[in-house]
Amino acid sequence: MTRLIIVFLLAAGCSKPATPEQACKNLGDRCGELAGFAANDVVDCAKDLPKAQSTLGDAEYNKFLRCVADADSCGKALDCFGGAGKVLGGKLTHNVLDDLKK
Repeated sequence: MTRLIIVFLLAAGCSKPATPEQACKNLGDRCGELAGFAANDVVDCAKDLPKAQSTLGDAEYNKFLRCVADADSCGKALDCFGGAGKVLGGKLTHNVLDDLKK
């Protein structure tokens, strides 16, 4: 019975929340060559992402971080921004992509 509960919780997405650092590192790993994402951009990205938490709300923000941190391609990572962009009106996507271009 305990195993069933654990499997259900994992399947329901009740894993440990990702951090902005994890999300930005994965974004850099997946999209770095395409966008010129340098090591210092990961630090800047990790400082900027928490600004979205108040607009997105805790649940959506944590979902967004987990999505970016778990993405296995640049396209999937950017899709996460698309979902968050619906809430933010595209502002977050624009700011992060601008940072990627620097």
